[in-house]
Amino acid sequence: MVGGVLGFVRERAIATSTGPLTPDPSWDADIDAYARHNPADGALLNAGRARHPVFHEGGWVLRLQPRAGAMTLDTDVFVRAGSWQESIYVHELVHVHQYAGGQLAFLTSYFGRAAGTLLTRLVTRKPLDPMTAAPQEAEAYGVEHRFVAWQDQGRGSGDGG
Repeated sequence: MVGGVLGFVRERAIATSTGPLTPDPSWDADIDAYARHNPADGALLNAGRARHPVFHEGGWVLRLQPRAGAMTLDTDVFVRAGSWQESIYVHELVHVHQYAGGQLAFLTSYFGRAAGTLLTRLVTRKPLDPMTAAPQEAEAYGVEHRFVAWQDQGRGSGDGG
């Protein structure tokens, strides 16, 4: 059931995107260098790349989360116009890897655990911030932030876009 629904959503998102995006080759060279620096993060990024993600500019699915620069649906990544940069690429590769266990497993975990976090935040009167409620986002933001910090130390191409 989920595969059919997600497949339909992906097809509609692809149909409403404005075209494909190709990562700058220097970004993969940076990931290779970063993987030598941080093998744990590198393993996540390489696992995402090994699934051969396809990147698209735009797509109606981005309306579901207006604050997001991109949204991943299995191996399809939809990037908001003007947001395509190396840190987004790194972040979304983590999500592509997270889908490797299957669409149902990813979506159940993502939304189920996010709902629990949001409920806890509501009860404790903390800011809801749905963008950080799912553990999958915490993992992706963690890798992204460590990667950017590594670049800020003068490593990699430093090409943010």
